[in-house]
Amino acid sequence: MSRARVLRGLWAVPVRLLALLAVSVATAGATSAVPAERQAAAAAVYVAPGATPGGDGTAQRPFATLDQARQPAHQLSADSDVVVYLAGGTYRLSQPLAFGSGDGGQNGHTISYQAMSGQQPVVTGAQQVAGWQVHDRTTVSGRSTSAAV
Repeated sequence: MSRARVLRGLWAVPVRLLALLAVSVATAGATSAVPAERQAAAAAVYVAPGATPGGDGTAQRPFATLDQARQPAHQLSADSDVVVYLAGGTYRLSQPLAFGSGDGGQNGHTISYQAMSGQQPVVTGAQQVAGWQVHDRTTVSGRSTSAAV
């Protein structure tokens, strides 16, 4: 066997391997991509902290609380992905926000929560402390000072 033939044989394996990898990479991207029609078919639910009670979750009549949006979002996820859009403002929670398995979507569809474009929603369980009184105190030196107690 000639030296040239041996060298050609040695190069054939890496070239075939590179060709196989190139096909695998191209195919892997195509098979794991989300189809465009599925992305476009996402249902939208809207929530705004200052909304009038009794909204239906549309952009014109948003729900007033996150809890009001959860059940409709779950129902819509049976047929499509769902995006719950949060308007800017403070969402005060009186109890912990706990998501269960149904809150992630169903039938291969997802539910996601995100801020509306340009908005900054704040979800908090903090309570405002009220009722603080200001009292006058007299120091040893005889000067009067005010302090919150």
